[in-house]
Amino acid sequence: MAENQVQSEKKMTSLNVSSETRDAIKDISTSLGLSQADTVARLVDGYHPNATPGVKAALDASAVLDEAVERVKRIIVGAAEAAAMEARAAREDADAAKKSATEQIQSIKSNCVEQVAAIKEKFELDTASLEIENDELHAT
Repeated sequence: MAENQVQSEKKMTSLNVSSETRDAIKDISTSLGLSQADTVARLVDGYHPNATPGVKAALDASAVLDEAVERVKRIIVGAAEAAAMEARAAREDADAAKKSATEQIQSIKSNCVEQVAAIKEKFELDTASLEIENDELHAT
């Protein structure tokens, strides 16, 4: 029996079974009075008798943990998708704000150009008017 136990531990180690799983199998084997090899064989074969509450509890706990892991994965994926959507919306808002600011700058620039042109035209008219007055003064 000791040889079977050593072989079953080697098999679990070669299968990359965690130390927690190995310890759980040892505890279940002890509580059921089975060798670890028999316990592993029954677990692998899906042996789930109602008469062995230790095995049933271990399998039920495993199923609960598996479901919890799946739920956490769904939550993480959902959060990542929501963050990506928020980032996309923020970029779109920033792009719209940039476009609006650019349009406002262009509008202000056009107004400035028009006002400078109007001031320049008025200055030229005023200069021409002063030259005419000056010529009239000199003529008189």
